[in-house]
Amino acid sequence: MASEAPEVTAEPLFLNCWYCPFVHRVNLALSAKNVDIRRTEIDLANKPEWFPKVSPFGKVPVITYQEGGQTQVLYESLVLAQWVEDYYGAKGPSLLPSSATERARMRIIMARCDESVGKFYKLLRSGSKEEAHAAAEDFRKDLTWLNENIDAQGPYILGSEFRLVDAAALPWLLRAHVLEHYRGFKLSEGLPRLAAYLSALSEDPIVKRTIRPPEGKDWKAELLVKFAGMGGTPVNYFA
Repeated sequence: MASEAPEVTAEPLFLNCWYCPFVHRVNLALSAKNVDIRRTEIDLANKPEWFPKVSPFGKVPVITYQEGGQTQVLYESLVLAQWVEDYYGAKGPSLLPSSATERARMRIIMARCDESVGKFYKLLRSGSKEEAHAAAEDFRKDLTWLNENIDAQGPYILGSEFRLVDAAALPWLLRAHVLEHYRGFKLSEGLPRLAAYLSALSEDPIVKRTIRPPEGKDWKAELLVKFAGMGGTPVNYFA
């Protein structure tokens, strides 16, 4: 993590945080476009003094650069994932479907996935069996809907190509082990398309390039540590 503020130049600078799922969305888009970007790692538990001057709300992800004689500061994970496509364009595979209908369908799924994020955390923070089961029932409805809208042939949500919708949905799905560890909830149980999707994407080169834990550390194990503040003591409410 940089102790001094990094220089903001015409080359985009990405304020990264390896364990943050919102940042992971942008990393997935960058990986799918085969783009290498300047990065500065931010530890959200120990933010550098200069960070609030760069990040308007003290959050990540942020991308900043000089353009038109001004310092541009961009944020919000889905906005930045779209920015990756807009800014780098033809430098890599398109993250957008070719037809207007498929683009609209993609944005519908992205919106539903974004609404589900809070339900992931509600289940993780549940403090009783009754609360956990109520949260799980609500979350399971969204997961079932997603399962039904994943392309039957795959391997990606819309078919044979990685799109922005995959970047939007994957970070929390890839953290399924967090919910299972802390609350005993099996995210893809009884959802065959979702289970196949997760199995395939876990080994996908696009995804594997984004798994960047601290050197010598296991990504899944370290995520359990990072989520301990929300999950608290592991309790299996679904045994």
